[in-house]
Order: sequence, then structure tokens, then C-alpha cells
Amino acid sequence: MEWVRTEIDGVPVFWSEHEGELTAGLVFRVGHADERLARRGITHLVEHLALHQAGARHDQSNGSVDATLTTFLTHGDAEHVRDFFASLCAALADLPVDRIPAENQLLLTEADGRSRDIQSSLAIWRYGAATYGLSGYDEFGVGLHSPEEVRAWARAWFTSGNAAMWLIGGPPPDGLRLELPAGPRVPTPEPTSTLRRTPAYFNASLNGVAASSVVERSTAATAYADLLQRRLFQSLRTAEGISYSQTATYDRRDAYLAEITAFADGLSSVHSRLVRGFTEVIDWLAELPPKEHEVAELIELRRAPLLDPRIRAGLPVGAAHAELFGAEPPTIASVEAELETLCAEDIQDVGITVRDNILLMVPEGHTPAGDRYVAAPHTSTGRVEGEILLPIESAQPGEQNPFGPATTGRPRLCVGPTGISLISGPEFITIRFADCAAMLAWPDGARHLIGRDGLHLRIEPTLWKYGAALPDLIDRGVPPGVVVPKPPRADQDIPRQVRTSSWSRLRARIKRH
Repeated sequence: MEWVRTEIDGVPVFWSEHEGELTAGLVFRVGHADERLARRGITHLVEHLALHQAGARHDQSNGSVDATLTTFLTHGDAEHVRDFFASLCAALADLPVDRIPAENQLLLTEADGRSRDIQSSLAIWRYGAATYGLSGYDEFGVGLHSPEEVRAWARAWFTSGNAAMWLIGGPPPDGLRLELPAGPRVPTPEPTSTLRRTPAYFNASLNGVAASSVVERSTAATAYADLLQRRLFQSLRTAEGISYSQTATYDRRDAYLAEITAFADGLSSVHSRLVRGFTEVIDWLAELPPKEHEVAELIELRRAPLLDPRIRAGLPVGAAHAELFGAEPPTIASVEAELETLCAEDIQDVGITVRDNILLMVPEGHTPAGDRYVAAPHTSTGRVEGEILLPIESAQPGEQNPFGPATTGRPRLCVGPTGISLISGPEFITIRFADCAAMLAWPDGARHLIGRDGLHLRIEPTLWKYGAALPDLIDRGVPPGVVVPKPPRADQDIPRQVRTSSWSRLRARIKRH
């Protein structure tokens, strides 16, 4: 017996036998990909509030939020599991909103201990500032959610129709109730995309090369990820000696698709060779099928865990997730059947998909060889019409020009009724107000606008002639719902015009002529 499906209070429940205490999770089909950037963090806040109200002990119960799922889990005897989920469901129906300020502080503290990882950057460049790209951004909404907003979010998403439960260690305890409000199952969000074509690349400050690609969920794709890590190790570490650590992971995104992410580190002195060697491995896996012995080893690598009783006992977790995604739940038999028919051509087909929609993250100053890779969009295709503002001549150019050293001339700002553009030579960065995902606003007038395409503009009024008018011009066009108020900045953090004497300005003119 792999798992048994039953139902409690309209919630599908999957359970399996296993020695030891009972472990259980209640999962909801909601995550940060369902949020808006300007209010990002509301699902995480609901999770914190519910756990607090349920009286959860950190060593026995916990919660988590990812892109598409929110999970509450606990372990203990049958009585504890029954009582915990009864308290949790009651808490979700009547959240302790008076606790919001305290939990906001805890969320900020938790965020302060996190660092942005490579996957976050890849997500932003692929998806922008919406859906699956939101994982790369801070929880801007923390501190902004009203009690009514939090309660409404819980009512909409934390329902019996949008939940599933799993238990490992035995059947549901006698008397277990899951009294949640009724509601529909909500499908995963349609992914946004910023990439005009693939394969694509972008530059970042990192000692290594990273990549991500979207593939269909399958046993062949998991085998490809294993093979990719092996080949990166063989080529970049064993053969060339230019990379110490190589990884390749396979992570589900939704019911039908997954992401394969790979990384290889390397010192700056070998970055050119590393970029070339990394892309060569990707190309080889698309152009040549794996060898017969490699396929056999990959099958065995995937088959071995199926014999582990702990892995088999954990199948209800995957079944609950599949239920929420509307997919077929996994079984030992279904995985075995895929392994039996897995062949080199299946893995090569995945390699072709990976190569064709890959997004590469390469060190600054480097590009993949050949003309197949295109630069991921870092500028806009058009600009708005409106008032033109010029920079203060004595302001430091680096604070106003995000385009890099390749552009010539001093940038200009154009602010109109539909948006704002930063113009530098032939290049534009445009944030149209209707497409603004969030705008961070400081009391001194600074504004940081983030478009749904992931492009952003940091506007410092003190660096522009007549810049005092900028906050009002921008605020009139940006929807109030995307504004994120920020606390006052220290005076030394506000950029200022560099004051020069008349004699200094005269000498500068003479030098220029």
C-alpha cells in the first residue's frame, strides 16, 4: 500500500503507514506567485498569524510558503495532530489581526537573515515582477496590510476546496476535523515572461555561470538534471580544473512544468573559459544522446530511492500536491513504468528543450560565444511623451546612468501622463504607470518604480533640474495601490548637487574647450 485517499470535511486526505510518530501537513494552493509585488508577503503573514493562534510550538509545528503552496505541518501522537489542526482551522477562520504588528516585525527579522540567491535573479529576468518572478523580490507589503485585507485574503484562499492533507505514519486520527470555509480550487497562475526570445543571457556580478530552463515534468527531465551535473563535473572540474563546485536541480513549477537550474563556480581569471565550457556541455547534451551505460546508471540512481521505506511512506505528500495542481498523483508503479521505458532519446529531447529556452547568467564583461544567444531585455522598446528634465551638471553621472559606459551623452528624464522614461542616447528605460508593479516612495521625494517587466527606475529629484516637481508628476500617474511608503532617510543618504565656486566652474569650462 503506497497511500490511501479519503476525505474529511470536503478536504482530500492522503495517508500511508510508517513506523514512528505521526507526521501531517495541511496544504493550500496559494503562494507568493499569486500575490502582487506591492503587497508581497500577505500569504506569509497569514501563515504566521495562524500558527501563533494555533499555539504552535516551533519544535513540533511549522509552516512554509513557496511560489504556489502554503503548508502547515506538525508531528506527534494522534491526539496532538487532531488538536493542532482543529486549532489551526479555527485560527484561519478568525485570524488574530491584533497580532499583525508583532508578526510584521518577525517577518522583517526573518527577511533580514535571507540573502538573494542565484535562482531569485534568474526568476526576475525570466518572469519579471509578477507571478514566478516575485520570489526574487523583498516582501514589500509587510507593514501595509490592513486587518480587513488580511481577513479577505484568508477567506479567498484558505478554503476546503483549495486544500489537501497528507499524513505519514497511519490513518487520520479519530475525531480529526478540518472545518474550513467553502471555496473553489484555484489554478496556478499563468506565468509572465520578459524574454522576447531564447536562448538568452544576462550579466551579473558572480564568480561562476548559472542557467535555468523550463521543461515538462517527467522522469526523463529528472534524469537529465542528474546527467547535466555529472557532465559539468567531468568537463569543468575533472578535465579542465576551472570549477570546484557544480550543481543541477529539478524543481516543480506547476502541474505540468518544472525548472532545471544549474551552476558552476569559477575564479575571475577563468571566466571566459568557464562560460565557453558551460555552454558546450549544454550543447553536447542537446546534440548527442547519452551513452548506454549512462542511461543505465541514471535509471538505477532514480530506482534506488523507491526501495527506501521512508521514501515510499512520503508519497502522500506528492499525492496531496498533485491533487491541488490537478495532476495525476505519483505512485511507485507509475514511476517504475517511466523508468522501464526511459531511453537515451528521451533524455536528449529534454536536452534540446533546455538548450532552446535556456536563460544564462554570466559574469560581467562576458558573453556566450556565437550568435545564438541574445541579450535578455535590459532596456525598453519605446519611450513616453511629456516634460523633459535635464540632469544637474555637477551631479555625479554614475548616479543617473544605469545604461553603463557604452552609452554616450548625459541622460534625460521624460515624464508624461502615461509614464516615465530615462533616455540615454538611443536607449530607453520606460515604466508605464499602468504597468507599474510597485513604487517605493520616500518622504524626501525619491521614487523607485518597478515595472511588471522587471525594469526599474530610481528617481532622485535632487539630481535633476527642476526636480522638485518630479514627485507630484509621478504620483499623479501611479495607481495608489502599488505605492509602498518608505521611512525617512538620513540626510547623508540623500544625494545632493555638488556645490562648486564660480572659479571652479570657469576652470571646468576652460578645460572642456
